[in-house]
Amino acid sequence: MSLKQDTLVTFTTPELDDNATPMQKEMRRIGANNTIKREEPLEAKLEAIYEAVLSICDPVLKDKVCNHEDYEEIDNKQDTLGLL
Repeated sequence: MSLKQDTLVTFTTPELDDNATPMQKEMRRIGANNTIKREEPLEAKLEAIYEAVLSICDPVLKDKVCNHEDYEEIDNKQDTLGLL
């Protein structure tokens, strides 16, 4: 899951055939909107957790973390588990 690289949103719109009723079209629209509403807060929470974990490190530990060979990849993905 990568927050900075915009790969978190994974919703794909289901196919509707040409004979879809207005109700089916509306249900698809509502489903897509609900999925987006759930994913946006999740992304914000994951980013906040990453920043919180990094912020509680003392300067010496933060320096070690930032100089680790995998830090750039971890930071790009905002990978909290990788940070730990």
